[in-house]
Amino acid sequence: MSHMKNIILFLIAFCGIGFTSCDEREIPLFEDANELYFDLPFVNTPRDEADTVMVSFFFYKESVTELDVPLYVCLSGDLLQSPAAYSLEAIASETSLPQENYALGKYMYPVRQTMDTIIFQVYKSKRLESKVDTLTLTFEVSDYFKLGQKEYAKRVILVTAEALCPGWWNRDFSFAMLGEYSPKKMRLFVNTVSDEVEDILHFDELDPALQRKACLKFKYWLEEEKKAGRTVYEDDGREMTVNVIG
Repeated sequence: MSHMKNIILFLIAFCGIGFTSCDEREIPLFEDANELYFDLPFVNTPRDEADTVMVSFFFYKESVTELDVPLYVCLSGDLLQSPAAYSLEAIASETSLPQENYALGKYMYPVRQTMDTIIFQVYKSKRLESKVDTLTLTFEVSDYFKLGQKEYAKRVILVTAEALCPGWWNRDFSFAMLGEYSPKKMRLFVNTVSDEVEDILHFDELDPALQRKACLKFKYWLEEEKKAGRTVYEDDGREMTVNVIG
């Protein structure tokens, strides 16, 4: 009897996994939910800075009041066979940026892709001219999407319009190009060259010839202003000058 019971159990198991179905009805598959996580720039980036990105209105023309911020979203699990909706949300305890300074949308994860690029907007305000606010984003958990690993599940956005000296404006750059840094010089430089250089924050990543061309354009602008009787002065009363030769 025990031997017969074992045979019956074996046949039931074989029927469930065999090459042909024992029943024409589809058997539901219970799989883990797909997980979303951010693609973070870990290469040559300290771990405590890897999930953080700076967005500064200071490095754009004064007339710019809205910026698009791209984020790169990855999927773990099976590739999607049909688009699926997902959303971002701010982590309130880790966010100081007022809600009126940003807008999050609804997004559709594309089919058969391991990465998606999404865009959200941040808005300029008087408040941002004197401080750096934080917006910490994560994914809204749904029946379809869960959070990926904790260290990949959030993105920290620092938003400001405050006068900041970019890392590339170091002693060598001062000596060869624009001279001593000042917030006023930085603002005028941005306003002068932003049509040719969209991303001033990463100015150092441009070809050196393009960097020099932009600095010369600013030099010529200062010279033209002086010829027109509108000499540009620093806030301390010194005439604004640059060091680039040409």
